[in-house]
Amino acid sequence: QLELEQKSLELRRKSGLELGRREVLMRPADAFAIGEDEFDVEEMLERSHAANRKLATLQLEKKIADVELDVAQDQVKPQLDVTFSGALIGDGDNAANSIGAIGDSYEVTLGVQMSFELSGAARKARDAAKAKKRRLDVDREDLERQIDTQVVTAVHQVTSARTRVALAEKAILVAEENVRAERASFMVARTTNFNVMQRQSELVEARLRRGAAVADYHKAVAQLQFLSGIILEQYRVNVRPRGQGKLLPSRDRRGDEE
Repeated sequence: QLELEQKSLELRRKSGLELGRREVLMRPADAFAIGEDEFDVEEMLERSHAANRKLATLQLEKKIADVELDVAQDQVKPQLDVTFSGALIGDGDNAANSIGAIGDSYEVTLGVQMSFELSGAARKARDAAKAKKRRLDVDREDLERQIDTQVVTAVHQVTSARTRVALAEKAILVAEENVRAERASFMVARTTNFNVMQRQSELVEARLRRGAAVADYHKAVAQLQFLSGIILEQYRVNVRPRGQGKLLPSRDRRGDEE
């Protein structure tokens, strides 16, 4: 919380907003407990692949590379040009007789031209296009594996944290019983205050372990939400493309209209 408050103050300082002298800048809105949401691995993987902008960029570059490779391969092939022309011929003593004699003879011309690329530039361009396509395939597959690893790890961390919280709550109940029993024994002089304090320390440690498990649970859930793009929907964040102006709250817009 202190770290977030420091970042908030730093942002307000850089943006020229009033800092104020508030003792608490942020208060947690959610209870410090785990949720009941279940995360399906396949669904999270599908959403994470669809939401990842870097993966979408690689897929677009892959389509462009496919087109460039097709063009480069066509440049390597021999070029064959076929030309065909025909004409009707009319002969006569004058223009009228020549026009009237059109169709008595004709002329047909057929031309064939074949060219080959000998400099090697086209082949080098084709090889470069193939190498670019292979590199994009490798980058895309590597990124997909990274996303899959992060998603599966986060899902397992959520499950593990939920299990740790359940075990920690049982440990807290046992520690509370031990504290009560140790206090009762101390009241009848069957134990020492050191043993009582030791049982109390065990209770505090059990509660701390539960708190750490709850924190790990929320971290894993936040990671899943970030990877799958759910976090923007959950907090109703609307990301506008650059150049569309500043996004103002609805009440500010109503105030401007008034």
